[in-house]
Amino acid sequence: MRMLRVALASHTDPDAAVREIDTRIKGLRRGKGFVDWNKMAAFARDLGTLCESIEGPLAEADPAAALGLMFEVIDLAPTLIERCDDSNGRLGDIFRSACESAAALAARAAPGLPPEKSAQRAYRVYLADGYGVADDIVAAFAKALDDKGRSAMRSWIEADLGQLPPVVPDDPSARSRLPEWKLLGALAAVADAAGDVDAYCAAQQRFGPRVRDDAGMAQRLLDAGRAMEALAVLDAALPNPAKDVLALADLRIAALDALGRREDAQAGRWAEFTRFLRIEPFRDFLKRLPDFEDVVKEQEALDIATANTDPHKALEFLIAWPELQRAGALARAKCEAFDGNSYWLLTPAADAISAADPLAASLLYRRMIDFALERARASRYGHAARHLASCGWLAKTITDWQGHPPHDAYLAGLRQRHPRKAGFWSQANAG
Repeated sequence: MRMLRVALASHTDPDAAVREIDTRIKGLRRGKGFVDWNKMAAFARDLGTLCESIEGPLAEADPAAALGLMFEVIDLAPTLIERCDDSNGRLGDIFRSACESAAALAARAAPGLPPEKSAQRAYRVYLADGYGVADDIVAAFAKALDDKGRSAMRSWIEADLGQLPPVVPDDPSARSRLPEWKLLGALAAVADAAGDVDAYCAAQQRFGPRVRDDAGMAQRLLDAGRAMEALAVLDAALPNPAKDVLALADLRIAALDALGRREDAQAGRWAEFTRFLRIEPFRDFLKRLPDFEDVVKEQEALDIATANTDPHKALEFLIAWPELQRAGALARAKCEAFDGNSYWLLTPAADAISAADPLAASLLYRRMIDFALERARASRYGHAARHLASCGWLAKTITDWQGHPPHDAYLAGLRQRHPRKAGFWSQANAG
């Protein structure tokens, strides 16, 4: 009904639509009651409807007024988040979407509304945000506004950076640098929106070696045709668990290729395979080998993968390649080493090898069945019952159990060890 009233008013009387939405925003601002989890879905839906009301017909009739109201909605974030049980993050998603919508409204409101004015409001929202809902608002506005608006934002950020107190050199928590990092993030976002690679890299370098976005700098330099500089950035990157080492490795390979250093790039691809059993670098490696040499190298790689100390990584690679015979042999040889909790790997692996190696598939299914029953994971009993049914079908095609209990013996052992798992047996017997 609210949306209908706003839609009708927007076409006939935009001022009335503004008053209708403003009344709802004021009601939310005045609210004091706590919204518990069972009321959150309806509350979030109502807030989302309010944002849609602003983005809809009202934005068509008066984008400047719509932008002002959207900012008022965003300003509600601290109050609403504090008084709501938003464990699913619904409100955060709505406010992040509202920030993106505000940027789009600002672009539509220009030139009637000076870009610098809306950019200033967005920048204040960014600085005041303590809940992470406006982390991307500077980037969104920098992309939506013109060069004049971006220049204004850059000047405000630089001025605020200049007013920060000196960094505490011995602060182990680095908390003294958090305000600086927030401003530097905004500075990098503005530079990125302007397509200024040098300014982006300069902002990132100010973060320091352990925090800066090495991958982001290298990617932008590569895109700009500056492979040598990208490689220098990657050479200077310091190890950090927070950084994506795979992305950095791929960028290094791309930089070496761009520089014409083919052998070094191939060595990088092979290293990525041997360290992590990564398929894509290895496929690229084989594509660049002469005929027949690729066949020899593929067999060498399969031997390396099969002998990997982590059977899960080995199985994942062999299934994905695919090399199903080797995968089946691995499953039979190391069945006890597989973690039955790894259903995301063992289920598709067992399904894939069931036709080629029914015994290996059965052993993988058994690992998951045993885990579910031994740990009393009732939520997995349905899956375990289906796995047991698969074992029953596969047993009809197995002539050599290779020392493992046949299906009937395994089933009898389950009944003996887990007679009281009624939730499982009711589903298994029904199958």
